Amino acid sequence: MRIPETLALRLLHLEQQIESYARLHAEELATMRATLNELKDEMLAIYHRTQESFELPPNDGEPPARP
Repeated sequence: MRIPETLALRLLHLEQQIESYARLHAEELATMRATLNELKDEMLAIYHRTQESFELPPNDGEPPARP
């Protein structure tokens, strides 16, 4: 094989490798972002449930009734 053909094949192979790695990492990043968003949603839901358990009843301007 001549030198220009060898060089062209090496260039093509490297270009294909780069494209493969780029696709692979893009897919991995998308999966990681989706997992991160799920965890954020779960954390927010826990926060809201915690806040609801500590909410005071609405105050209508009247003092609380004495027992």
